[in-house]
Parts: sequence; structure tokens; C-alpha cells
Amino acid sequence: MSGHHGFEFGEPGKASQVGRDIEITMRDIRYEPEEINVKAGETIRFKITNKGESFHEFGLGTVAMHAAHQKQIAVMMEHGMIEPDRINHERMKMDHGSGGHGMSHNDPKSLLLEPGKSGEII
Repeated sequence: MSGHHGFEFGEPGKASQVGRDIEITMRDIRYEPEEINVKAGETIRFKITNKGESFHEFGLGTVAMHAAHQKQIAVMMEHGMIEPDRINHERMKMDHGSGGHGMSHNDPKSLLLEPGKSGEII
């Protein structure tokens, strides 16, 4: 089933509609909690903290979406936009041959965090 704005499921939420918060901790080799149960129609604020030593990404998507995104992350690493422990924001803004103006990585269902950083997705 397709949601609004071309999403296969879900859509960006509004803070005024949040029904509950779920705290996510990213570590170097795991996410806590390992499993989350969500009801259809529920609006959730994911509060995400990277407590690892490397950059990490939290993303909501299908297995196929994550597999495709791994290729994008590999390109970002190849072009120095992402380093093992940090995000190079200046390189993210540059055109890396795609004809566009860089890869801002501003997907509303994904969050890229450096070690010690936090963020949220609704």
C-alpha cells in the first residue's frame, strides 16, 4: 500500500499528532531496542542517540529500500562525504558527478548521526 508523498508506508508526521515516543540507542554493532512494534495509523517520535564510535544511520524502510540505500552510502563514503567517525558537511554540498548539488541526505525517514549526536524522526 502506498502512503502520501510516494512513500511505500508511513509518511512524515506532525509533532502535534505524536502518540508516543520511542527512544533508540545506536551502538557500534547494534540498535536498542532490537525490535519495535507499531500499530497502523500511529504517529511516533523516534528519539535517536548515537552512542557508538562510528557514524550511524537510523532509517525506516523495507528490506529492498535499505539494500538500495547501502549503495548510496557506499558512494557517499567513496567521495569523502562520510568518514568512519564523522559526516563531512562541506563535501555533502558538492556535486559529485550526479549533475545535482550534492547529497544533503535530508530524507524525512532517515537520520545520519555522528558519534555522540542525537536527533529525531516523527
